[in-house]
Formats: sequence, structure tokens, C-alpha cells
Amino acid sequence: RFLRGEGDQFLPVTDAESQPVEIEYLGSGFLANDRGQILTNRHVAEPWWNNASVAPLLAQGLHPELVRLIAVFPDREPREVDLASIRVASDGSDVAVMSVPGVQDVPHPPLFAGPVASKRGGRIVLMGYPTGLNALLARAEPDVLEAVLNPTPPTTEELIGRMAARHAISPVMTQGFLSDVTPGKLVYDAATTSGGSGGPVFDADGTVIGINFAVTRDFQGSNFGVPIRFALPLLP
Repeated sequence: RFLRGEGDQFLPVTDAESQPVEIEYLGSGFLANDRGQILTNRHVAEPWWNNASVAPLLAQGLHPELVRLIAVFPDREPREVDLASIRVASDGSDVAVMSVPGVQDVPHPPLFAGPVASKRGGRIVLMGYPTGLNALLARAEPDVLEAVLNPTPPTTEELIGRMAARHAISPVMTQGFLSDVTPGKLVYDAATTSGGSGGPVFDADGTVIGINFAVTRDFQGSNFGVPIRFALPLLP
């Protein structure tokens, strides 16, 4: 939501019906260790960061505030993210970490600690939720759609909760090749789009070598990830 400074306090910006103006969004992430820490993009943890559509509101002097963040793992109930645990990379890279309690039994992948340039030309796999709820609903069975969309149109949070209860949340996986590695980017042709930001980039051994963060519009031949080394300093 957005706040406007009035005197010595900040008050929520409201609409014509005096309701706080809030924006919902979806992104991807992955568990990094058995301490419940999730790695994702900074622009997922702070959705106003480098966001051109929100820039005009910030230019008016409005202040963004994260109200609530919910994480859902396949076959698990939704869990609240500890907003106080969110930390972003200090070097300006599109990386962030956050913590979720009670997920110690969720498996987490190994993180690559060597030079990612050694993986150039190799096969990679992306995992995440491109297009967000649209892909989940498109893949859901008819009886699941009937159950989650009725009897009344649910809110986004309600819809995610209903789908999670029916084990209808699972990530999309695409594969391709790592065509280039620059000091700050992985370049690959594995397909992704909005909503897939924050998902892990795996090498052929199933080790995370990066975090997906950007796409080339109208051309799937060059999509981008942040090398995992930028995220490692955020972890204990």
C-alpha cells in the first residue's frame, strides 16, 4: 500500500470509498536452507523497486509499505513471511532474502559456490510461476477449478489458499542453455515471463547457479538471472 505524509505522520492513501489503496502481486522464490530462508528477487521483496508503473506514485511523494507477504510451497499450507526478516543485497543486485517459519521439512537444493562461468554452454532448468495464477488455473483439472472459484469469486489470497488445500500449486519447469555469463548476469534461452522472477536457475546437476530476474520482451532467446554468488552474503 502507499502512504502520504501529513504533518509528522504517514496515513494510507485511500480510494473514493475511503479504502486503502493496495496492490497485489505474485512472484517466485525458493528455500535456500533448513532455517526457513527464501531467496528471491529484490523486486519481489520490494515490488516498487525499479518498477516503472509505480514510479509516478513515488514521484508524488508517496511512500510504499509492504502490508503482507505469503509464501506457498507445493503440498503445504500458505505461511506468513516475517516482514522484519526481509533483507536486500547492498550491492544493488536484484536479490533478497526473507524467512518463513515451520518449513524445515521442505527440501532445499544445493547452492553453487564455484565460478559460474564454468557452466557456460551447459544445460539449465528454470523453476517458478511465470504468469502467476493464470498458469496454475490453466493447468488445474475442471473439478478443482469448480471448487476453488465457487460459490463466490475469491480474493487472490483465498484462491491461493483453496488451490493449496487441493494440492493444485506446483511450479512450471522449462529448460535451455546457458549462452553467456557476464560479471553480473546469466544469459539463457529457457522460457519464462512475469511471475517467474525470483525462481531458481539450476545447472544439469540440480545445483542452483542463479536467480531468474528478467526477460527480453518479444524474444525468448535471451532471458536473465543473477549469479547465485550475489545472494550468498545474505545467508548466515
